[in-house]
Amino acid sequence: MEAVQTISKSLLAAVISVSLHHPGMPNWAPSNFDKVNDGLYRGGKIEDFAQLKRMRDELGISGIVNLAKDSLGPKGDNEILWAEKLQMAYFPCYLGTEPPSPSKWAKIKEFLKEGKVYVHCRHGADRTGAIVARYRVEVDEWKVDQSYREARKYGFKPWLSSLKKWIGVER
Repeated sequence: MEAVQTISKSLLAAVISVSLHHPGMPNWAPSNFDKVNDGLYRGGKIEDFAQLKRMRDELGISGIVNLAKDSLGPKGDNEILWAEKLQMAYFPCYLGTEPPSPSKWAKIKEFLKEGKVYVHCRHGADRTGAIVARYRVEVDEWKVDQSYREARKYGFKPWLSSLKKWIGVER
């Protein structure tokens, strides 16, 4: 029973953190949206063309890393086409609950370093949390526990052991 209560509390915390916008961030932005550093933003699914256009025009975002095929809308009306229309760089790198391969991670990391990039999955919590946490450790030289705490703040689920291990939490 105690395990069920713990999981229920974790789920509630994840839902609350994913559904809210973070202080200082525009209310028109995707769910769980926030600024990581001067060149990197993170969050959930891009909802429509107008939202992506505002991200480009108001925040200067020029590239997208999409970690979630499940965040795409119907063919012909999704962020791939929107990015093309807005002349934005688009890097699809669909992940599940497993981390990217070393070669895929190297490509993601280089793309993120180029600056003015938005990295997202459907909710901006797990896949995005893992990518940003690992980036924080390798590029921003954060401690693993600091990057993991930040990932949890955005709703990263603690039972995703493969992603936790990849971040460096469980070695």
